[in-house]
Amino acid sequence: EQPNEWAKTIKPSANASDTQVLQLDFWQAFNDFAKNTSFPKSFRLRAAKSHNWYDLSVGDSRYHICIEAKKQKGEATVGIYIPEDKELYNSFLLHKVQLTTALGCSESEIVWTGSDAKKASRFYLSKGIDMTDTKQWPTIFKWYISNCLAIKKLLPTIL
Repeated sequence: EQPNEWAKTIKPSANASDTQVLQLDFWQAFNDFAKNTSFPKSFRLRAAKSHNWYDLSVGDSRYHICIEAKKQKGEATVGIYIPEDKELYNSFLLHKVQLTTALGCSESEIVWTGSDAKKASRFYLSKGIDMTDTKQWPTIFKWYISNCLAIKKLLPTIL
């Protein structure tokens, strides 16, 4: 016998802070929500962890989609994280218009960070949330899913 997913996720939280427990619950709820959508056809769901981020592979080791839920900042984000490739970052930057069109937002709504960073760079959309309000979660999960799918669909056309 092996521990089930619930046992695997609960065990690390035995000495966890309230924020870590909330993060674990949030990402587990995201996984449960996403399972009932078309999302798993495009992305492999990851085990829920007590972090403020959740990474999604896009089939290219140079970058990945990162979604975040920041309790203290009251912010949810979705975007591309690039660990160490300034040329790739600049390539994305050249496609601002296509990105804004695909994401249904204005250029000013996409935050670009990293042109002056030594290593990692990224771009993302953000949305205000109260992570402690579980009634908001489905709305945020839908927002994550629609933006992740839009980004993944756009990637082959711009790279």
